[in-house]
Amino acid sequence: MIDTYSDFNYLSSFNRIQKLLNVIEKEAKYKSVFYNISKLASKLKVSAIPPIDSILECLGDASKTHFAPTGIRTDKGYEEIIRCVKSLR
Repeated sequence: MIDTYSDFNYLSSFNRIQKLLNVIEKEAKYKSVFYNISKLASKLKVSAIPPIDSILECLGDASKTHFAPTGIRTDKGYEEIIRCVKSLR
């Protein structure tokens, strides 16, 4: 899908658009709701939010969201997400 847009690389915002489309494409494969790691960490009383990339690595099968900087999408269960956040503090 993203290759279709390579004809528009003359646009000044092409790199930003391509990056956004890559994130949307990755997150689209997950059918579950998204999780806001910032809010989850707050509920768990974790003072320092673990880096999103570390959480994604811990989960193995997850993606950032295009609309929330601390949001992730995954088909993993809620308990597994909590386990990752707690283990990375």
